[in-house]
Amino acid sequence: MSDQLGFKPKARLILQLGDQLIRSESIALLELIKNSYDACASRVTITLMRLDSKEYGQIVIEDDGFGMDYNLIKDVWLQPGTTHKKNQIEAHNFVSECNRIPLGEKGIGRFGVHKLGEEIELISKTKTSDETYLKINWKDFDNDESLEKIPINLTRRIPNTFAENGHGTKIIIKALRTTWTRGAVREIYRAINSLNSPFDSIDSFKVLFKLDRQDWLSGLLKFKDIKDSALFSADILISGNKIEKLEYKFTPYSTMNDLRDRIHSEVGVDMVQRIYDESLKKKVFQDIDISKYQIGKVKIKMLIFDFDTNILSLGVADKKGLKDYLKLNGGMRVYRDSIRVYDYGEPG
Repeated sequence: MSDQLGFKPKARLILQLGDQLIRSESIALLELIKNSYDACASRVTITLMRLDSKEYGQIVIEDDGFGMDYNLIKDVWLQPGTTHKKNQIEAHNFVSECNRIPLGEKGIGRFGVHKLGEEIELISKTKTSDETYLKINWKDFDNDESLEKIPINLTRRIPNTFAENGHGTKIIIKALRTTWTRGAVREIYRAINSLNSPFDSIDSFKVLFKLDRQDWLSGLLKFKDIKDSALFSADILISGNKIEKLEYKFTPYSTMNDLRDRIHSEVGVDMVQRIYDESLKKKVFQDIDISKYQIGKVKIKMLIFDFDTNILSLGVADKKGLKDYLKLNGGMRVYRDSIRVYDYGEPG
């Protein structure tokens, strides 16, 4: 005897996915911001209120992107695993109407909402649709019922949150899953501010951070505050199997009277790596050619700091602030089209 069966996911699978796919509150918020980016938003506002209380705290994410109508929420947002974004990315040379390549394809932003709080209200509207209102209590999923049996209320309504010709998405998260600390808020702030490349930020996409405890952010330096403290810098352009340009600079502090700027430049350098060849039983040189990965040209920008206390004293007023900033923000990061690729460069 044999039966042809299928998987019957339990409701709590949604909660388990959220906990497994989203590593931290910072990543959860960033996934939601990436959704706003993909929706061609020019502005995203993150509002954090009463974070020291699970019961009364709120997190609000609001953007002015394309928004979603009733059918898109029903057929895509409420169906984890759809290929909606994946199909866009795989479409030949696909870019959105605002000339952006979609950042996400896994559709895990909705799980980020669960990572942040137990209750969610989602309000969205396109230019031509009515407003759509969705309310979910994630606690309803913490049982042995089949996933499809958990009722979710989705409502069409006349514009209330967005003006008649307005559009965008607003997500209100309540019943927070954790009591936030000053350190956690500063970490979120750091993560959001590192989303845009500090060297080539996107002027058409801004993330605003609002907090009812501004004192929690006191003393935080920004990239513009520390960039001129680097004694060494490098600019590199890689294409195919060559380093098209390499420029390495030494820029002494103005107090270093006996030292002058120095620049070393090279062009058209072949890229090779040394590997061990098993058949020859020795190390050999092998060409590196990034063109086969179809990732286009790669730009590398380096800022290099000298932490010697005596040297820092010659040109840095806030030595502790500089060290604290670089402790959290130093290392290597990867940006694609000026938007950061997570989790590369994060602790762990």
